[in-house]
Amino acid sequence: MDLCSDILQLRYQLETNLFLKIPKNEYLIILLDSIDQLETDAYDCEWLPIFFSKNVKCIVSTLPDHGDILSNFEIIIYYDPSWIENTQHLLVLVPPFEASTVDSVFNDWRLHR
Repeated sequence: MDLCSDILQLRYQLETNLFLKIPKNEYLIILLDSIDQLETDAYDCEWLPIFFSKNVKCIVSTLPDHGDILSNFEIIIYYDPSWIENTQHLLVLVPPFEASTVDSVFNDWRLHR
């Protein structure tokens, strides 16, 4: 895969090169955590690939009320709450951790790093 000069070219390279080279009997999982920490010009989510093979899955996380990222993402994945039986698997809202859970995770991380 060539070095990409812009983010849309990267998306094109992923869709036309990398994704097509994943053997049908194997899987690729792409995890993009905290996309709200990207540059603000990436909040439109247009850099995300639109089409994935059945053996390629993409998991994206963001803060729900940050920079309209979630709204932009819903447009890209054609999320429609009125058609929930067909789109509920596309968007999973995860509630914030309780303070005690945050403390527990952080303390466990400190002990095992």
